Parts: sequence; C-alpha cells; structure tokens
Amino acid sequence: MSLRRNSFRALVLLPLVAGLAPVACGCTYISNRAKDFSDVIAVGGSTGGGVMVRAGASKLLSLNVGAQSDARFYGFRRRYCQWGASSYGLGFASFWSPTFRGDAPEDWNGSFIFRTSQRKVGFLQPLSAEPEEPLPNAVTSRFALPLPATVDEEMWRYYLFLLMKAENGRLIEVLDVEIGAGALIGGFEVILSPGQVLDFVAGIFCIDLAGDDA
Repeated sequence: MSLRRNSFRALVLLPLVAGLAPVACGCTYISNRAKDFSDVIAVGGSTGGGVMVRAGASKLLSLNVGAQSDARFYGFRRRYCQWGASSYGLGFASFWSPTFRGDAPEDWNGSFIFRTSQRKVGFLQPLSAEPEEPLPNAVTSRFALPLPATVDEEMWRYYLFLLMKAENGRLIEVLDVEIGAGALIGGFEVILSPGQVLDFVAGIFCIDLAGDDA
C-alpha cells in the first residue's frame, strides 16, 4: 500500500514541480531548455586541408586515421565555429604532434610510438559586432578565413586508442559519441551527447549540469 502511495505522490509531484520550474527559474527558462536540447546532437561541416576519419564510442575510446590541419568547422551552439587546428591519427601521431595557433610541437619521445591519436581543437563564440584580432597568417589556411585570437582550446591525446590526457575538456562531453570524416577541402562531423541529454532533463528542474544556462 505504501509503495502505491509513494508512486501516486511521485506522479502528482513531478508534473507539479516541472510546471512551477519556469516560474522559479525566471523568464530565460524556455530559451535555456531550447539551448540544452540543441546541444544533444551537434552536426557540422568543415573546410580545410587534410584527410581524416574519426570515430569514438566516447571521449574515452577513439579511432582516428589520417592527418588534418587548419580545418574550420561550422555548426550550431558551442560548435558555431569549431576550428580543429591540427589532428594526427593512427601512425601519424607516433611521429608528429599537433600544433595550435603557432605553438611549437612537443619534443618526440619513445612513448609516442604507442600514441594512436592527438587532436587540438578551438571553439569560437558566436560572431559579435566588435572586431576581433586575426591570427597570424602562418596558422590560417587558404580554405579558411583568419580566426579571432580568443578561442576555447581543448586537447585530447590517446595511447592504444584510450584517452590518456585531456586539457580543458568538459566532463559533460566525456560520453560523446562521435563520427567525422574529411577529405582535402571539406568534411562533416556528427556528435551525439548523452551528457547533454542529462543536462536537458535536469534543466527541466532548474539544475544546470553543463553550466551553460544564461
């Protein structure tokens, strides 16, 4: 009997809490939920040099084949304009390290033989009316316009296909399922984010797991 009562209370309280949430969270509630929902699936296209095929069951396990440099991605929300400055996959990553914004490559060491991929990525914010300082010409490609100097940078490094080091990666995206491919002047990327699904559901109750609500 108590189990039935608890179940009945839950059925009554959950819609009530969800109904009151917009009032409690303010007038930006609807726009934040729409943004959270749009983060669940990220689809983008790219321009830039290199040949690359990438697949990941999550950020913890990834297979990259090929090499890519100065690729600029176009998508939505956080991937409004994502620039994969440099990415080396299976074989290439054993000998070369990606560089970003003109930084110097890492000194080679024996452990690189077991490195299966490394990727450096930059995420730009939506374009504003204020002029941005372009990057030096040395780190732009003939297929992409100069980029603003301020970006959010990430680095993902894999040994034997397993994630061994990440810099500035967001925990909410660790379980992202990714597929992507690029050939010479163009490519595509599709990302499904289970973490963003949780953020969307939690956001109904004004809980911001991703920390991206306005």
